[in-house]
Amino acid sequence: MSWFGNLTLKSRTSLSQIIKWSSRLIGESQLNLETLYLRQLQLNLETLYLRQLQLNLETLYLRQLQLNLETLYLRQLQLNLETLYLRQSQLNMETLCLRQLQLNLETLYLRQLQLNLETLYLRQLQLNLETLYLRQLQLSLETLYLRQLQLNLETLYLRQ
Repeated sequence: MSWFGNLTLKSRTSLSQIIKWSSRLIGESQLNLETLYLRQLQLNLETLYLRQLQLNLETLYLRQLQLNLETLYLRQLQLNLETLYLRQSQLNMETLCLRQLQLNLETLYLRQLQLNLETLYLRQLQLNLETLYLRQLQLSLETLYLRQLQLNLETLYLRQ
């Protein structure tokens, strides 16, 4: 039927007359070629439209799926980076605490050894220990204050 659209008017008219003559001969009306051609053309156009619509929907679905995957990937990446940052911060704090503890223990050990060896300066050493205790208390309070301040800052940073 695709050839019918390319026929001249004279050829179309001749074919239409043949179909009319055949309808009279058969005794039943037959569809003319133009009607058959238009039906076939409409079917072809509908098929093409549906295929194009399906392709468009598939393309949109794939694009949305890709965007969703990229969004999920970026969110996961951000969460991973935040987790790594928090773990590294925690490790840094633990390392600093352990180093300070080791330094404090070494210092206390040396001072105690010195106190044991210098019995003649017992009173002076007693004053030194009291001073050391007060300083350690002050350092502990300052350290607690700084840790609390740092935790507050980290919490504020994470909320943002």
